Amino acid sequence: MLGPDVIRAGGSLEAAPESLDSAYPSAMNWGLLRRARIIASAAIAAAAFSACSSAIESNPEAPETPVVSTAPAPLGTVSSVAELQEAFVDAGGDCEGPLEDINRVTAAMGSGVCPDSGTVLALYLDAESAKASVATTMRALDRIGSTMILGDNWSINPAASDREGTAEIAENLGAQMLESEATPVRSLDEAFTLEQAAQAYDEADGTDCANPHDVSGDGSVMECGDLTLIVRADSTLETEALRQMTADALDLKQGGVPIVGRRHIVAVYDKGVDIERVARQIDGVTPSD
Repeated sequence: MLGPDVIRAGGSLEAAPESLDSAYPSAMNWGLLRRARIIASAAIAAAAFSACSSAIESNPEAPETPVVSTAPAPLGTVSSVAELQEAFVDAGGDCEGPLEDINRVTAAMGSGVCPDSGTVLALYLDAESAKASVATTMRALDRIGSTMILGDNWSINPAASDREGTAEIAENLGAQMLESEATPVRSLDEAFTLEQAAQAYDEADGTDCANPHDVSGDGSVMECGDLTLIVRADSTLETEALRQMTADALDLKQGGVPIVGRRHIVAVYDKGVDIERVARQIDGVTPSD
């Protein structure tokens, strides 16, 4: 049996401890040490987290939460012209009040004209019918150019006052915007607008008429300086009647010579213009014809 002395490695003797508790920590002491270590570790972690948070808050380059924007939902298929009108107004179009000229578009199931702007709304049986009708309309308006909005089973033919915002309206409705440029006009017979009649006259080397301005207030008479008037005429009148109307209704200045077309009259006051040659070029007639 071992006595109070214990043989150490190397053969030396050492006094043994009086009890094991004096040489080794007790279970309770171990628990206290372990708890102290856990508390110290938690304190260090908290301090580190606080330091990181402060660094993020003070860093102006820290990423921000992105803001997600949603695009307007497409209008899709509509079941009535009234529904299309409401959507058109919500998208920014001008179409308040009851529609006029109901069922004007013969190829459509239903249609109507906005009372103030003149924009035409049309509803079709299906997408194919809508595409075919829009294509036909744009071909018919090829000479003056056109802008239209094509949806799933509907179309919108914006009035001139709405055309500047057509792209935005089409985007808000989730639809296509279709656009065609006006075909250059070379004769009065091809001209559908006063601007086109002025273009034809200008191209024929008449008085400079590239930028005519409205002098009537209603778009029925345009002027190029003080030398040329472009007047919208009634296409059902005969040439002789048009000449008489020009002289009577417009009270032509002395020396003014009219060049008469199917839809327009060009009243020329520029003595330097070869009236007969210009008239032949733009398919118009003069009083001498």
